[in-house]
Amino acid sequence: MLNNLINRAICKIFNCYDSDTVKDVKYFLDVCDIRTLYENRRLAFLRKISLVDNIVLQTVLMCSS
Repeated sequence: MLNNLINRAICKIFNCYDSDTVKDVKYFLDVCDIRTLYENRRLAFLRKISLVDNIVLQTVLMCSS
């Protein structure tokens, strides 16, 4: 749903309504899908938290995966 809003905003800002053109604009502006953004941030968080020495956090990490 949020991706649709972003796509519509790009259409209105750049006055382009072709899906291929919208994809190109998103590529050149480095605007990724919300799902990709979420996954990248989640992986970065998990990488950083795995470096922590706290035993409680390590236990929680082991149980959640």
